[in-house]
Amino acid sequence: MKKVTINNISMPAIGIGTWNIGDSLVNRSTEIKAIQTAIDAGAQAIDTAEMYGDGRS
Repeated sequence: MKKVTINNISMPAIGIGTWNIGDSLVNRSTEIKAIQTAIDAGAQAIDTAEMYGDGRS
C-alpha cells in the first residue's frame, strides 16, 4: 500500500471524510459501515469536524 509522510509520521495514503455523515439517522448504519470499510481497507486518516452532521459525524 502506498504511504505518505506527514510531520515525520508514515501512514497509508488512504482516508475518509465525514462531511455528510450524521445528517440523517435513516442512513446511520450505512454510514458506520462505510467508515468501517475504509478502516478495514487501511485508512488511518478520518476527516471529522464538529459542524459535520451538526456534531453527529
